[in-house]
Amino acid sequence: GRTEGHPVDEPFLGVLTSLPRTEWAKARAQLQAHNIWQLDMVESAIFAVSLDECETPTRNEACRNALLGGSQRWFDKALQLIVTKDGKALINCEHSCADAMVWADMAQWALAYLRRDPASLSIDSTPPL
Repeated sequence: GRTEGHPVDEPFLGVLTSLPRTEWAKARAQLQAHNIWQLDMVESAIFAVSLDECETPTRNEACRNALLGGSQRWFDKALQLIVTKDGKALINCEHSCADAMVWADMAQWALAYLRRDPASLSIDSTPPL
């Protein structure tokens, strides 16, 4: 899906982060010369949020969308929060800065918090799966 107001024939900038590293580095250098404040705004953010227009009725479709879908992804961000049109919350993590289990534990803790399960919110305990 496209974001409202975004021209259909113009790709989102984030799709460039899916290029092979050398190609993305060249494209980034060209963009930096013209759009330095936009790149700085995205790259200095703690995380990215993507509001997708697609629906993901099955778990497999949700996983596929989180990992591969959407031209709005910024694959260089350590954490992307993705919300689909049908209200599913997904995450995509680039885990060179932290092991995948760190992100999984963080997601489980956030879910426990949202469910307001006080017993699972202890710093000394791992939230239940």
